[in-house]
Amino acid sequence: MPALSSPASATSTSDPAHTARPTGAGGMLDRCRLGGSWLVLTFRQIANGTATDPTHCSVADFQTIMAVTNSRNIPVLPVGDVLRTYL
Repeated sequence: MPALSSPASATSTSDPAHTARPTGAGGMLDRCRLGGSWLVLTFRQIANGTATDPTHCSVADFQTIMAVTNSRNIPVLPVGDVLRTYL
């Protein structure tokens, strides 16, 4: 699965249901978990309120992504830890 270079790759501030893509049934998080693949999420800035820049993610969207990740038992690690542990 290709890495996401920014939250804009996973979400869109113009789409009111933008968190459904990565977190919805069959979305990126499910595909990652079911396929045993890696997914790199990069958050350039986590904004209070509505994210007004496509490279930013709102606190609410970030919390949703993290809650879904946790509920699906998907491990979350900093890149440095992954490199030390798995490579």
